[in-house]
Amino acid sequence: MIKKLFLCVCALLLSSSMLMAQKTVTGTISDASGPLPGVSILEKGTANGTETDFEGNFSIKVSKQDAILSIAYLGYKTKEVSVAGKTKITITLEEDAESLDEIVINALGFAVNKKTLGSTYSKVDAAQAKRSGETGVINSLSGKASGVKIARANGDPGAGSSIQIRGANTIGGNTQPLIVIDGIAFSNENSGGIGNAATGGVSQQSRLNDLNQDDVESMTILKGASAAAVWGSQAANGVIVITTKRGRNKDKIDVSYSGVVSFDEITDKHPLQSNYGQGSGGTWKQNNSRSWGDKIADRTGGTDDFKTSGQYFEAQDGSIYYPINSGGKNSKETFLDENFNQVFGTGHSINNNISVSGAGDKGDIYLSFGKLNSEGIIKNSTYNKINATLRAGYKFNDKFSVRGKANYITTKSNRIQQSSNVNGLYLGLLRNAPDVSIQDYIGTPVVHLNNTNF
Repeated sequence: MIKKLFLCVCALLLSSSMLMAQKTVTGTISDASGPLPGVSILEKGTANGTETDFEGNFSIKVSKQDAILSIAYLGYKTKEVSVAGKTKITITLEEDAESLDEIVINALGFAVNKKTLGSTYSKVDAAQAKRSGETGVINSLSGKASGVKIARANGDPGAGSSIQIRGANTIGGNTQPLIVIDGIAFSNENSGGIGNAATGGVSQQSRLNDLNQDDVESMTILKGASAAAVWGSQAANGVIVITTKRGRNKDKIDVSYSGVVSFDEITDKHPLQSNYGQGSGGTWKQNNSRSWGDKIADRTGGTDDFKTSGQYFEAQDGSIYYPINSGGKNSKETFLDENFNQVFGTGHSINNNISVSGAGDKGDIYLSFGKLNSEGIIKNSTYNKINATLRAGYKFNDKFSVRGKANYITTKSNRIQQSSNVNGLYLGLLRNAPDVSIQDYIGTPVVHLNNTNF
């Protein structure tokens, strides 16, 4: 009884000490013009936080008597305030001059002060995007800008991607933003695409993939009134403004080389059953498209009984495959992993780029050459691209100057049919019976019967 009483007293003392450690702090946050709504208040070293209301007021329960509050607001300097001995505080934030004077690219591609820009925007440094290892410009934006959603059509090398900036503006219409490269509008629409009858489920690339990522100097994502005012309805879903490199270092020639090697692998596989063989209704049946035949574990084991007279299938390497006799299969062997490895493998890409740039008092020049070789995670899917860019300008006098840019792009690819309700590559793999190997099957088989091909 005494022991229980002692434990209750200890618990009461502990809870009272915790209550004493906690306290509620209220206050008001403003700037030189008045209260600031939506200011973030965070107790330093914890996840405990709140924000101001429309009148700039806040209330927060801190865990320590001498807690420090971190006050943050966009466009203002972050401030830290100690609440030791205080229950009510008044805070005045100062504008962050460096943040307000930051130079960004507007919808026309001109450099402007960000505080004059009537749009929400994100700026992505080209070096950050390049470190992603992505072979395409758009995919390199993934995770680099808030509010920007990048969705690849599929894992095919060179396949296009869809982009959404801060959500969709329409339910059934186009949600792709406008792409502007050096003042010229580009389309990010894919040719055909998954499920398109005209392309047989083959996803094609967009024209934006033609751009050499190494030539990009900066990318600015815009969405708002000023972007729409310049480009009209085309900019309803936002604008991505891309500026490419030009010769900038005065009286100096720069030579730059970069090489990127990347690898892709599948992280997850669809689980497939390995208990039942080819057939349906619990009965083995040759050439049946289903995989709910006899139970594999109940088979006798050993070599299958083949019918060596009559028709047979000859593989490309000369291997001969005979049909199994009507008695059914004897072998308990399954080929799930082997069949998967016939379709999927480790994808890789090698991207090499070299550039030369320079500038003088009256002119500048930028020359680059890039070569990309990619193999996808689906075997035999390839994407190869060669880029050459020449950009130069010359100023004759204060009233007359000339600037030009020329690009050469060539691409070659082998596309794989990936989505169809009857013939999709992956669909065929998933439907294949676990006891049937596909290692020698390529395209439509040639069946021989009495030395006659059918």
